[in-house]
Amino acid sequence: MKSNLTIVKTFLMFTVLLFFYACNAEIPSMSYSIYGDQKGSYYVENNLTHKHVKKSGSFNEAIDHAIDLIKNSGGSIRILSGKYEVTSPIHLYNSILIEGDGKSTSLYLSDNFPEGKSVFYADSVNDISIYKLSIIQDNDIQEVSGIIYNHCGTSIISDVFMLGLTNHGAWIRNASFLSRIDGCTFGKIKNSAVFLEHLRQGRAGDFLPNYVSNCIVYSSGMGIELHRATVADIVNCKIYQTKNYAFFIRDGSGSVLISGCRTFQIQDAAVKIMNAAEINISSNIFCWHEKEGIIFDKVIWGTVTGNEIIDNGSFNPVDSSNFDFNLDGNNRPYGIPIGSFDFDLYGKNQPHGNIPLEEVERKGNYSGIKIQNRTRNITVSSNAIFNFRQGGGPMKNGIEEDKTCSSNIMIGNNIHYYRDNDIISEGMN
Repeated sequence: MKSNLTIVKTFLMFTVLLFFYACNAEIPSMSYSIYGDQKGSYYVENNLTHKHVKKSGSFNEAIDHAIDLIKNSGGSIRILSGKYEVTSPIHLYNSILIEGDGKSTSLYLSDNFPEGKSVFYADSVNDISIYKLSIIQDNDIQEVSGIIYNHCGTSIISDVFMLGLTNHGAWIRNASFLSRIDGCTFGKIKNSAVFLEHLRQGRAGDFLPNYVSNCIVYSSGMGIELHRATVADIVNCKIYQTKNYAFFIRDGSGSVLISGCRTFQIQDAAVKIMNAAEINISSNIFCWHEKEGIIFDKVIWGTVTGNEIIDNGSFNPVDSSNFDFNLDGNNRPYGIPIGSFDFDLYGKNQPHGNIPLEEVERKGNYSGIKIQNRTRNITVSSNAIFNFRQGGGPMKNGIEEDKTCSSNIMIGNNIHYYRDNDIISEGMN
């Protein structure tokens, strides 16, 4: 009897100890949050138990710890509103979602961040998602990109704001597939805001699509660039005041759609397609660019239809030698208010005080669409190609094709206010 009582007591004691252990033990989770305090500490919190699993004086150490907890299973990490200093790239793994609280979740580059790297980096994994945060660079560290997906599949970059980066904003490359960039804003990116590169053949198959939509680019080197990227859709993007092309599709890219987009005050041609094939440019507005609206250079197969191509070879009322766009509401990027601008005097009386007289000679030197260098099998139809009389003078030609080109069709376009010709077609067939 006494032996049985001892067994019962032991069992009860073990049960009580197990209960207390269970109450205090960390329960694994697939979801964590990160936030900082005013003293410079960062906390990783288990979203299931609401307990701190890590405290650190380094944001990178905190987020790397959270990623280590879920890198084998996948999961989510929420970065709460605040300013976070990033000292080194953040590496991601399969099925990880990083989400902020919108622009108020700001990741700033440290002055010690390594050159030639990116804030987020994913390599040979799938199902990465980065949502609702800001990536800000306000130092001069070179060749820094915002997000790189390298050889990744079915991954997303959405509603991310990137500012001041010294290389690219979002860079999807090297056989990545079925991924999308959506609803992002890019400002003052040194090179391309969005760069799709080497997307042709890979582990998931050949010629799988990628998608860019609803993005805004301003005051950057270039808008959206594709290099050897096949099967890509670019839809409903807005590109404003880039120093180079708004869209540059080049060197082996193919089966690319640009639709429903708008460009404005581009300091070069709005669109350049070079050494590419199977291009569809439809239902866009390309407006107020300093050179051509669209250039086809050694392109095979394409359709250009239903676009407005406006103010070709026009002038921008902006000091391009000191090109800077900010959003404080006080400083405009123009030399003078746009309502007071006299286009007829532009360049002659130099209303900015810094526009050279030779700028006047540029009037009429650029065409709406230029087709050159053995481009063939392009259909150009149902486009409105025109310059406003008060917009810096006439364009050179509406559509211009050189004698090396062949088998191009130009039909049903509405073209007006040109210096030389509505259409000059010197190609064959």
